[in-house]
Amino acid sequence: METIRLSDKTVEMLQSVAIPLRDDFDSVIQRLVQCAHAGVPYSKEWNRPIDERADGLQSDGPASLQLHDLGHTKLVTATFGGKNIDNPNWNLLSRVAHCEAFKKLGDLDAVGRISGANVSPDLIEENGYHTIPQSGFSVQALSAPLCWNAITRLAEAIGTTVQIQFRWLDKPEAQNPGEVRELRYPV
Repeated sequence: METIRLSDKTVEMLQSVAIPLRDDFDSVIQRLVQCAHAGVPYSKEWNRPIDERADGLQSDGPASLQLHDLGHTKLVTATFGGKNIDNPNWNLLSRVAHCEAFKKLGDLDAVGRISGANVSPDLIEENGYHTIPQSGFSVQALSAPLCWNAITRLAEAIGTTVQIQFRWLDKPEAQNPGEVRELRYPV
């Protein structure tokens, strides 16, 4: 491992984009480089690169949604690339999207850079990882907002569609408890 020296100014800048009690210098630099390779801006709030293209979320009007509004939701129906997903949940849809992207791109590192998710060439069933046996790799579980972001990025990269119907859970933290909505990408 190489030792590098950073100016006080650089340390200050890295600390400004770090997530307290979570990041060290290596993880911040690694994420910034990932963003640069994927060609997307860095977002401290989501601990993942978030791009600025349309992602199926409505951006204005009375029914507008933001990415964080997808918290406390459950999928009702889902299709990826025109294929229905039985008994869908956010992370199953994410695994399907990662699998389809890997089939089309053939490069697991590229799939991980595009989605922003942690992927591993190993078959792992711990630390939130779930294997995709038919593809021979594992993907770490994500929150609903991060799943939607990863799924739409992968759909864009391989030129396919995704459509979901979801319901907010009946809990006070949910944006619209009990309400059902539909999202699709591309819009």
